[in-house]
Amino acid sequence: LRKTIGTERDRLAADRDKLRVDQTRLAALVDERQRKQSAFEKDMEAEGARAIALSRQVDSLQGLIGKMEQDLKSAAKAAATANLQGRSAGKPDNSPRAGAASITSAWGRSAPNSLSASPCRSNLANRSC
Repeated sequence: LRKTIGTERDRLAADRDKLRVDQTRLAALVDERQRKQSAFEKDMEAEGARAIALSRQVDSLQGLIGKMEQDLKSAAKAAATANLQGRSAGKPDNSPRAGAASITSAWGRSAPNSLSASPCRSNLANRSC
């Protein structure tokens, strides 16, 4: 009977030691899981913040694109209007000579080559210039 009690006591002590080791191992696994869960939650918060920032950037980018498209439409409309007005008055000549001709017509004669050719320069007594 004493031998059976001693054997039972030894078996219970071994089971107790095994339970302590298992409990320590389980506590370490729970701690590791909590650390991973905490890191995951932090990562999710950071991703949420990035998603919000990205959505704001998308909104502002869409606004910018919309504004640029509106400006482009306005510029195209203005160019079309100017083009139609130019055609109704006759097709404009955009060559350099056409610019000189418009200056000549504004002066009523050939454009002066220098200031000394100006009629006011040659007649200093004439104060109407």
